[in-house]
Amino acid sequence: MKNNEVSGKHNNGANVLLFPFPTSGHIIPLLDLANHLINHNLNITILVTKPFILPLLDPIRAIRSSNSIQTLVL
Repeated sequence: MKNNEVSGKHNNGANVLLFPFPTSGHIIPLLDLANHLINHNLNITILVTKPFILPLLDPIRAIRSSNSIQTLVL
């Protein structure tokens, strides 16, 4: 295994689905986790069940490309 494969540089399009409990105390740390995962070239989808949470996602969506982070609203 090559060194760059171990470090996560090549993930072959890996995706992570994050499903936070719908309060800001849970979402903000989850967004920190999402940011770290994106730094390791993972694509993130955040499942949102309450629309009032969407504004909390604006800061990370503003600094990341739309390909890196997606939202799925139920």
